[in-house]
Amino acid sequence: MAWLPPSIEAARENNALILVAEDNATNQVVIRQMLSRMGFACEIGENGAVALDMYRNGRYGLLLTDFHMPEMDGFELTAHVRASEQPGGPRLPIIALTADALTGTEQQCLDAGMDGYLTKPINSRALGDALAQWLPQALPLRRPAGHDAKLAKPAPPTPQWDPDIFDPARLTETFGAFDAAAGEFLSRFVEDAVEKLPKIAAAAAARDLKALRHEAHALKGAGYSMGATRLGNLASDLQDACDANDADTAALMAELLEPTVQELQDALPKILHGKS
Repeated sequence: MAWLPPSIEAARENNALILVAEDNATNQVVIRQMLSRMGFACEIGENGAVALDMYRNGRYGLLLTDFHMPEMDGFELTAHVRASEQPGGPRLPIIALTADALTGTEQQCLDAGMDGYLTKPINSRALGDALAQWLPQALPLRRPAGHDAKLAKPAPPTPQWDPDIFDPARLTETFGAFDAAAGEFLSRFVEDAVEKLPKIAAAAAARDLKALRHEAHALKGAGYSMGATRLGNLASDLQDACDANDADTAALMAELLEPTVQELQDALPKILHGKS
């Protein structure tokens, strides 16, 4: 069932407003869309430092935070939040969002003062369960969406291409249907991915593994969130090579990104309009 969120003011008044700390623009849209369709209101800080300032000057019922962000990461943000809380006073629930779900991640989150974590791409049911557990005061504020609006949305396309290039199910879950807004979002993602390629190539040529990892991590999370599985997997392999300080393998993975982005770009007309 689709829901409508309360106003920001109503959510804040009822301690039901969600603060999201996320630096990736694609993931920001995905999270906002998903929360809105589930009936939850949110505000987004584009990195940990901005989110911390928002927390200190606002009123929130829950924090969703990415692990890896510029300026301040999710662990440092959590440490600042916990340090500001008074013993015996209110405790802000903190749920981590990460594309790096490795063995020990849950314990790492708990040790850092978080209450749990969700993996990217975010599963709407897992997110809903977490919000029901940690933000129950928000549930009565949700409003059922009208049935007419729901029925008017077009059905998702039946893939006439390799679904590893793009699986419309992911954006259908995010937007409620693979509609015009979802198609426009996909188009912008492809444009952004094409624009990233020269940066990635330059970082690989300079053997700058830190910069290369940053670009790979962003492309990995966004690719998975979009349903671009092959691109997400390749970006994940590139990130792993950077983490292993393997510049040669990283350079090879970086070279493979361009044709992988190109195949997604080539599939766009068929995805959006059913054209060959």
